Amino acid sequence: MKCILLAAGTSGRILSISKGNPKPLIKIKKKTLIERNISWLKTFGIKDITINLFFKPQLIINEVKKVSKKVQIHFSLEKKLLGTAGAVKKIQNQLGTNFLVIYSDNLLSFDIKEFINFHLEKKNHHQKCRHFSCAMPVDYIFIWQNAWAILIWQACRLGTWKS
Repeated sequence: MKCILLAAGTSGRILSISKGNPKPLIKIKKKTLIERNISWLKTFGIKDITINLFFKPQLIINEVKKVSKKVQIHFSLEKKLLGTAGAVKKIQNQLGTNFLVIYSDNLLSFDIKEFINFHLEKKNHHQKCRHFSCAMPVDYIFIWQNAWAILIWQACRLGTWKS
């Protein structure tokens, strides 16, 4: 399965924390968020990753080149911010039928293979949010199917669930 890591944002709300750098380059225990996400995906056999870029793209490219051993990385540069759907639309022909869309500035830790298998086996996508948990609050993780978005898992802030 392929994945797009969304990394184009301008980090506007947290510039003081990110020191003017893109959010995926924030370090936690000496590892950047994007490095942690690439390693996490690689652990589960997801080794074909596209990263969309807009804000200070060369910084992200340099970091990814240092940490992306045994992973095929593609970059999709945006001349203007396209948003989640626009980033996917831009490269939809390269992604195949089912693929992951993950925000690269989130810290994730759960069995994504279980998550993918559940998605592929079940047709009732609205029940998925009750089957997975994550170590940190995140916004969304999507699996896209046939170029239409299906929201299959959502955890909201402060550890409470939304359907």
